[in-house]
Amino acid sequence: MDIKRIVLLSVFCVGIGAGAGIGGMWLRYKDDIKFADKFRTLAEADKVMAEIKLEMNQPHKMEELLLNGYLSAYDKYTRFYPDDTLSNRVRITNGMPRVAGCGYRVDVNENGQLYISAIEEDGIAYEQGLREGDIILKIGESDLSENLVDHVKELYKGEDAKISLEILRGREDVHIDFVRNYSMDNYEEGLTAEMLDDNILYINIRFFDMATDADFGGKAAPLLPDARGVIIDLRGNGGGDGNAAVAVADRFAGAGSMTKYYYKGGEKSLYTVDSDDDAKVPVIILVNDETASASEIMTAFLKQYANDVTIVGTNTFGKGIFQEEEYLKSGGTVYYTAGYLTVGDWECYQDKGIIPDVEVPMEKSLIGTDKDVQMQKALEILG
Repeated sequence: MDIKRIVLLSVFCVGIGAGAGIGGMWLRYKDDIKFADKFRTLAEADKVMAEIKLEMNQPHKMEELLLNGYLSAYDKYTRFYPDDTLSNRVRITNGMPRVAGCGYRVDVNENGQLYISAIEEDGIAYEQGLREGDIILKIGESDLSENLVDHVKELYKGEDAKISLEILRGREDVHIDFVRNYSMDNYEEGLTAEMLDDNILYINIRFFDMATDADFGGKAAPLLPDARGVIIDLRGNGGGDGNAAVAVADRFAGAGSMTKYYYKGGEKSLYTVDSDDDAKVPVIILVNDETASASEIMTAFLKQYANDVTIVGTNTFGKGIFQEEEYLKSGGTVYYTAGYLTVGDWECYQDKGIIPDVEVPMEKSLIGTDKDVQMQKALEILG
């Protein structure tokens, strides 16, 4: 329902008295009228602003800002995104490691062109020549003027680290061979693995996305047969793709399940299965108060279904709810909290988090230093 309809219905609700046909009108529109009646104050405030003739700074964003103000009353995860196709694709693109990790963001200008909307001056994108305001005309052989919705994903898709960009900068055409290379110093890899002394395999997972399980297969899996113990570092991992977290957990866990319970009714489960390939080595999971969502799912799976698992660190964040999306007929998408989840026999840990087996308080700034006492405790437990 747009603002005009809210205001019109509010006036209708307030001003109409008695008369022929009012009963039928009420029955037909009663839900809309009750909804609009909540926003009498909004209509009044809008009238005040019109009378003082103060112009909006962002009139084109009025609907988005209004809806998100309303939806924020539900919870911090629920949000409206305008345009259920292009805007949604841009949002997904900006969340991908190959874009966010390279220090830039994209958006669509008033002419429908994809451009660099923000850039970090110490990031990979800036170092390689991209600048804020650059309009991206082509990605490889794909002309973005033909089908932007389909082609924008090529910024993060594809096997090759290098992509060719044709840029319009002012009136100048610029060609950039842009390298999305994980090996660059300031690019944060999603997963790293290395064998420490005494055959302890250290796996650091910073976020979960569609590539995480494949990364595990290429980087960690080849080292597993020689490991006598594994440390999985999920500190600071705010989550991401829950399915990816379950897929990685399945490399260690036996038969287990995660169940999503929908507020509207119904449930859906995801399973790990027994396999002769499951790693049977002792596992230490490092967690802190920034370990959330998909990271907590993986932690819960491993603790209940894997062999000899110890959780070390501090209480996790506690995000045991999940979000889904609904496309609106009037345009745009609502991302909303659809329900809560449980893993195995554990209760939902929403707002509670997962309590570590061995609590080791530590400042986050010490992670990875010689004063990382949580890492030291993990090594001590593994002997």
